[in-house]
Amino acid sequence: MKTQFIYLFLALAVTFSQSCDSINELSGGADAPEVTYASTTFEADFYQAGNSSVPSIDWNGAQGSVSLGSSVEGLSVNSTTGQLQWTKMLPVGTHEVEVVIANSEGQVVVPLTVENLPAGTFTGTDSRGFYWSITFMKDGTATVLLNSKNAPDPATATYELTGIDLEGTVTYDDASSVFAITGRFMLSSSKAVFDGEWYNGMRIDPGNVGATFALELE
Repeated sequence: MKTQFIYLFLALAVTFSQSCDSINELSGGADAPEVTYASTTFEADFYQAGNSSVPSIDWNGAQGSVSLGSSVEGLSVNSTTGQLQWTKMLPVGTHEVEVVIANSEGQVVVPLTVENLPAGTFTGTDSRGFYWSITFMKDGTATVLLNSKNAPDPATATYELTGIDLEGTVTYDDASSVFAITGRFMLSSSKAVFDGEWYNGMRIDPGNVGATFALELE
């Protein structure tokens, strides 16, 4: 009986080994993909379409596809090359995304960041009819022209973003006044608008609003 059991065990082992060989043959010896992006952070130009560099993808014998782990308006990924692409409708802010590169043997998840910071000059009038021109820089500062289009009063601003919402402080160059502003960047296919309010003094409070404005990107 012991001899028969040994033969049976050997037969099962051979059969299992052959089955594994068959599985390997079916998979073609493929492995999960390997991917390398030149950078993990990409900077978009405000209200302009753009794209990342094309990553290096080794499919290791089993061609697969690329997708995003979550949805971001205006942001997509090429399902073959892995290149991130965005439209001018990409919201202002810092967007954390995961790119999923998968084939039949497994997947790789790569976390990437796309920064879209406000830039450019927004002009218009506030609800009192006074002129505004704000030129945003990506470093969190802005130059401001106020009150009259033909002979404006110069000022500077600093701001912080929370998503698409902005809070900032405007200071006249002659130091005659300092006041707070809030706003949000509203994007459509035809225009970009900075829609907000300025406040009497530094207190951000609905009862302290001096005027509202909707300034359009030039």
